[in-house]
Amino acid sequence: MLVTIGITTYRRLTYLQEAVDSALAQSFDDYEILISQNPHPDSEVRERVQEWCLDQVDRNPKIRYQLNEENLGVSGNMNAIADAARGEFLIFIGDDDRLLPDGLAHLAANVSDDVDIVFANHKVIDDSGSEDVQLTTDMEARFGRANLTPGPLSSEQAEHAVWCASVAIAASLTRADVFRRYRLRTHLTKGDTELYIRMASDDIRFLFCKEQVSEIRYHDDRATTSMVGFGDLVLSLLDIRYRPNVETRRRAALSEMTRQGVTDLLLHGRVAESRQLMSTGYFRRSGIKNILQVFCGQLLPPSIGVPLFRWVYRAYKGVDLTELSRLGHETLSDPVHQQAG
Repeated sequence: MLVTIGITTYRRLTYLQEAVDSALAQSFDDYEILISQNPHPDSEVRERVQEWCLDQVDRNPKIRYQLNEENLGVSGNMNAIADAARGEFLIFIGDDDRLLPDGLAHLAANVSDDVDIVFANHKVIDDSGSEDVQLTTDMEARFGRANLTPGPLSSEQAEHAVWCASVAIAASLTRADVFRRYRLRTHLTKGDTELYIRMASDDIRFLFCKEQVSEIRYHDDRATTSMVGFGDLVLSLLDIRYRPNVETRRRAALSEMTRQGVTDLLLHGRVAESRQLMSTGYFRRSGIKNILQVFCGQLLPPSIGVPLFRWVYRAYKGVDLTELSRLGHETLSDPVHQQAG
């Protein structure tokens, strides 16, 4: 069984070198590494990453490399990897993440004809690559993996797990033809969450493996820290069908995400859609932040409410999430919502 290890990259060469080294150190041997680079506008940055990648291709037959003609964004870059992959199964890691030496072996040991996605635990590491043990433990609990029993999940169990965001794309194997059929929606922040929810809704078969298989780096320059596109994420989730027995978990997830979605929409002046989210039963109207959203998004005219909300947000957060250059994140293909990575 050939596995494609897809590594998305843009400009972080030092981290990329660690990611590739971790992929080459796997105890499971039947794999290829496909590095897919989104072109950076600075030719010096772009060429430095490209030259290193091409050198790695010359040095190791397991490594392939592609440079996208245009910036596809993080999700679009993953779709491009899936389209070019030769493996029966895929695992994606960012250029800032790392696989653990037995990571693929643990995942592959659980593959069968009756499984489409094998997902597992992972470690959380910081900028320097050191594990944050407490955060690792906290996230296993927060995202529901601490209470999962290893093995195949029923359709209802899988749907509950994906609404808990239990499946991390950098800690899971996905059957390649299944991924290509569903694909990531490129205008969404945290599009993997939406992807897995769609899959579980359609009875795609999930299996949980309790071992830690990768190291996911949490730092300020992480592409998925941006809230840009979060409003569209919540709006898209509202339209996905679900089983009645998962409504409690679904409601908890949407209640947590809706305030962030309203923030994103108001920052981008999309008042009608922010009001749509605020009118759902998932929006909490208590708390200072939520009251501010209602005041700026519903009570004031947009010409006053939007600038006021942006001003308060910048003053409180010290950043402007509408800036397209924030953190160097990759531009999304959607012309309305862009982020850069």
